Amino acid sequence: MEALPYVYLLVHTPSRKLYIGSRKPKSANDLWVSYFSSSKVIKSMPTDEFVPIVLSEHNTEQEAREAEAQLHDKYQVHKDDRFLNQATARQKFYTNGAQTPEHRSKISEALKGKKKSAETRRKMSEAKKGKKKSAEHRQNISEALKGNKNAKKSK
Repeated sequence: MEALPYVYLLVHTPSRKLYIGSRKPKSANDLWVSYFSSSKVIKSMPTDEFVPIVLSEHNTEQEAREAEAQLHDKYQVHKDDRFLNQATARQKFYTNGAQTPEHRSKISEALKGKKKSAETRRKMSEAKKGKKKSAEHRQNISEALKGNKNAKKSK
């Protein structure tokens, strides 16, 4: 029988803080056996300091995520100091490095005008030396620089 998606509660025994999460398990009874949470905060703490409790099981992963989101909304977990959750299930996580255009814009604005030290520039230069660019990449660079009077001329 396939393991059902579930919503779980973790109780951090020393601090009595709580964490609410959801999971679509790969196997039955994997909570705190082979799965310990996707939260960086939880992962940074010793696993033996937590008591895991399965709050509910659901037919689909989507139902489990919705139940988790409802609990997050009800308890405002991202604002309440009793919880270790840093965000709600309704907020988007960008764990693969993807960022919204708004996020990229904010980062860009924050970095504008900041000068890199000579040491940083040297390290960046060293990191790129010796790396070969593909023919396609070189062609793309060539196309981008055409018509640019400040571009370096090939010898």
